[in-house]
Amino acid sequence: MNVTDAEKMVKQAQDEGRGLTLDSLTDLTPEVAQVLARFNGRFIHLNKLRTLSPEAALALSKFAQEDLALNGAAASLSLDGLTELSVEVAKALAAFQGFTFSLSGLTSLSDEAMSALAKVKVFTLNLNGIKVLNPSSAKALASFPGSELGLSGVETLDVETCKYLATYEGTFIFNGIKTISDEIASVLAEFKCRELILAGVTSLTEFNCTQLLKFKGGNLAFPNVKWGQSDSAKRLKAMTTGRTWRD
Repeated sequence: MNVTDAEKMVKQAQDEGRGLTLDSLTDLTPEVAQVLARFNGRFIHLNKLRTLSPEAALALSKFAQEDLALNGAAASLSLDGLTELSVEVAKALAAFQGFTFSLSGLTSLSDEAMSALAKVKVFTLNLNGIKVLNPSSAKALASFPGSELGLSGVETLDVETCKYLATYEGTFIFNGIKTISDEIASVLAEFKCRELILAGVTSLTEFNCTQLLKFKGGNLAFPNVKWGQSDSAKRLKAMTTGRTWRD
């Protein structure tokens, strides 16, 4: 895509009052990124983008910043096609401010890249492709200034990683976790988050229930658990939200 084509697409989307979806775009020059960043709409989706230079990332991070400053209107940016993110690109993208920022095509991130990205000032950060969190990444995510972390690609958590995550005060979405060990249940009970969503869990042991009754955060969501008949299971069921959550 060249600058002229980008300008036409931006104008058309604005005239029609819709978001900008360019899911056929696989690469992005800094010049085209600058044009897209001037789009005055609620979202930009570039979910087939495979590569992104630091220069293009920095230009794109300015999307909707003027509207945010003038009107307090927060937009969303989705780059789910990216499967790799260098430290330099992560630092550039972290300048974006908005409602939702999605990078769910990433399956892993270096500790340094995660530390840079976790500084992004958005309400929701979706990293639903990340498979494994280590203590360093968890420590970085715990300092995320936003309100919701989507981490539904994570299937297991170790105790040390959980302890770092426990200080985050927003919402965790961990829908990829299927089972919870007794040891992890004890650590999850120490979480201080506003909400902990575990839609992938379908059963809980008696010890799980006993420990999770001590949950120090706001809401627990286990929408797919088949609850037992023990007193602790009934009590935990009563204190959970029971709502169904997206991946």
